[in-house]
Amino acid sequence: MAEVEATTTGMMMDPSYYFQYKSADSERTEDADSTGAVVGSYSYLSPGGQEIVVRYRAGADTGFVIENQEELNSALLRAASEPFEAAKE
Repeated sequence: MAEVEATTTGMMMDPSYYFQYKSADSERTEDADSTGAVVGSYSYLSPGGQEIVVRYRAGADTGFVIENQEELNSALLRAASEPFEAAKE
């Protein structure tokens, strides 16, 4: 019986990308380099109008890391204390 050696050759693909999204009350930007390391940000308006901004980086070696944690915590506390009125049907 003859031995058969199986090999696979994978095509190396460049994982880099960039995208941006914007609407009236939110936006997001993300940029990944050829190593797969990602930097980005997103923001949105709370129901009371407080802008919440998250800046982050991510990668295989770092996981997901929020770059502006203190600023984000402050904005979330301010948003949580805003008066809120539920939408009427």
